[in-house]
Amino acid sequence: MNSTENVKLINGVFTPDEAKEVLLTLLNHKINFHRMRNFSSEERLGEPDPASTKRLAELYKSREQVLALLDRVNTSGHKLVIESMVHIQLGEKMELAENPSSLPPQGEIKEQELIQLW
Repeated sequence: MNSTENVKLINGVFTPDEAKEVLLTLLNHKINFHRMRNFSSEERLGEPDPASTKRLAELYKSREQVLALLDRVNTSGHKLVIESMVHIQLGEKMELAENPSSLPPQGEIKEQELIQLW
């Protein structure tokens, strides 16, 4: 992998209803991811995950911003051009898990498990 990869996540022209479905689906998945991460942290450590708590506040604000924009556009009769680029770059190296035998062998993670981890 290069040090930086760019992935086009959303690229198209949408009606307000289509834009609402695409954007809210994405935001709601991210909100659920951080809610589950918080829940897991509370169960394991007795306290919420600080990064997820912060990110949830940002995501809720983004969700309200998208809804307000879509309400304004919905009455104007315009379509929306939406482009979203994801920039991915290598971060710091992770430490190995203390008990790597508890992880499934590489290649044995099912697609459903990957979706739940996201």
